[in-house]
Amino acid sequence: MAAAKGNRNAQKWTEVRVLRYLAEIETAVQDKKTLFLGQVLVKLGLYKDIWRYWKNKYSYNENIIDQMELIEGMFECNLFRAAINSEIPARIAIICLRNAHHWREYRPETIKVLPLSQANTKHPDKKEKETQMRVA
Repeated sequence: MAAAKGNRNAQKWTEVRVLRYLAEIETAVQDKKTLFLGQVLVKLGLYKDIWRYWKNKYSYNENIIDQMELIEGMFECNLFRAAINSEIPARIAIICLRNAHHWREYRPETIKVLPLSQANTKHPDKKEKETQMRVA
């Protein structure tokens, strides 16, 4: 579907242009000291909401979405590595990982384990053996 005439935003962010910017962002994130997407966007003269705009506009485009997810994963790895190496405070890394990368803390007391007899099983013929196995 073509953009309405005069819609400069739709004309501005073509697939080719977005892919060029993504290549620049990917190059920048390969520097292990680059921890945040916002850092790179500012360096490139982009606004922070452009990432969300691209994701929505090109949600159907596997090439763009795959590259964006790869870049997000690289940022996540850089942030995690920086925390492990004490380059940034662990608490800051936790906050960033929760907010930007949707990490959650593991809390065993919040996990409810059902007996396998109550769970859906892929192999109904193995049901008897599986009901004997329980998660401790």
